[in-house]
Amino acid sequence: MLPLAIESILLMFILICSRSTILTIFLIFAITINACQLANIYSTGEYLASLTVFNINQFHDIGSHIFSIISIILGYLLLYFVDFIVSRKVKYICNIRNILSICIVFFIILYCEINIITFPIHNFVNTAHDVVKIYTYKPEHINKEIFIRNKIPCYSKDYNINIQEHKEYNVIILFMEGTSYRVLSEEITKNLWDLKNNSINIVNYFNHTAATFNGIRGQLISGYQLNPGVQSLNSNIDITTVPDFILKNTYSSVVSLPTILNDLGYNTVFVSPHPNPSVFNSWMYTIGFNKIYAHPKNMNLTDKEMYDFIYQNLQQLSKEKKKFFLGAYILGTHHGLDSPDAKYGDGSNPYLNKFYNHDIWFGEFLKKLKSSTLYDNTILVVTTDHATHPSPEFKQTFSSDVLYFVDKVPFIIHYKGVNPMQIDANYRNSLSMTPTVLDLLQICNVKNNFLGNSIFMQQDDSKFAHISNIQLTFYKTDASGVQVIDPNDPAYREVIGLIMDFFHFAR
Repeated sequence: MLPLAIESILLMFILICSRSTILTIFLIFAITINACQLANIYSTGEYLASLTVFNINQFHDIGSHIFSIISIILGYLLLYFVDFIVSRKVKYICNIRNILSICIVFFIILYCEINIITFPIHNFVNTAHDVVKIYTYKPEHINKEIFIRNKIPCYSKDYNINIQEHKEYNVIILFMEGTSYRVLSEEITKNLWDLKNNSINIVNYFNHTAATFNGIRGQLISGYQLNPGVQSLNSNIDITTVPDFILKNTYSSVVSLPTILNDLGYNTVFVSPHPNPSVFNSWMYTIGFNKIYAHPKNMNLTDKEMYDFIYQNLQQLSKEKKKFFLGAYILGTHHGLDSPDAKYGDGSNPYLNKFYNHDIWFGEFLKKLKSSTLYDNTILVVTTDHATHPSPEFKQTFSSDVLYFVDKVPFIIHYKGVNPMQIDANYRNSLSMTPTVLDLLQICNVKNNFLGNSIFMQQDDSKFAHISNIQLTFYKTDASGVQVIDPNDPAYREVIGLIMDFFHFAR
């Protein structure tokens, strides 16, 4: 009720204020908020969310779409500026009739707020409240011991997956930007479609969080994260100039897939589509990778360029005669982007274009990988950072009725000689990604703080396996789909409390 009370006070003040200067300031404030909200609705189909605020420093990832958003904001402000100039000639007369009219309008707006719709300013106050709450969140006490596990339950041997038990495999994990499982089709993404049919294909598998950094780090630590990034490195710095002990100790309390593989003699690297310096590259380094590869080109890489860059680094790694783990983030299917290369059909639909384009260059990369000696001893994992954002255009393009930023996502495991099969995740989430990879490698007896279990574990006893979060909103995933969890629901109070503790544990 606090946001509603604040909005009510502001609204009443604006309606009855007789000082033109003060009134103008408040009107500009309110109109600017409305303009930003309108632009965000155009872009995403919803009001401004705290997740957007926390990722505002990555605005360049949406490409030229940012100019459409800016145009809407400026156009909206210009419209009100013209209206303001015209309305200055109209003199307001303060009498009982006008005051009564204002009060009626005020109470109609309040009624609509409470019973029908949340207005832009109310939502803005809500979002601002969430941002402050997230930034300042700190539990009184955390029992860190409850998050420590001494081993990873391994069950891949129960499946006829045809992986050689004592062979040392390299690992490649490709994180496609914002790709829901429903995007995959034989027509649009033929190479991914063929790959999943000739691999271990996990279905009914959901993303457990968003956006990009939360999704990638969240999978690599098998845990949740409240706000993105590293608070002490929240700026554009060149990670090559920062001492290792600062970067590596930023997340000293949490175990990740890279840190485990580092201890076992792997060379762990991450290939980024962003140039140095960048906030994203700084953040990725702190997950535990030995090195971040960034292209010298001073702009984001297209998918064509990115897959060429990944393969170049694979060739270099293969020369070092040391087992490796390479992670990579492919940006081209980001919300707001269109394909700079291949187009689908007449090229009029950006969603079809960018997923079609990505699939072409992924296919070229896969051909080169299969023709190299690396294919003999490499496990390829193809997944995503998170689901596709459910914008109106996405839902129309893929005939989707998805309501939330949580959806089924791809998780495909491929290697030479794999016995193709489909495994039902039973609506579990991407907390399972890292435990599954370690299960495949038979790396079981390692200390960790993972909240998820391997997909090969049929009777998953993790209380987090069906809980996803987007900032401070929690969702459950089951056979009926995705539903928002009431934080006051006694059935979920304990597990949400543990997740809130993990937010601080893993920050």
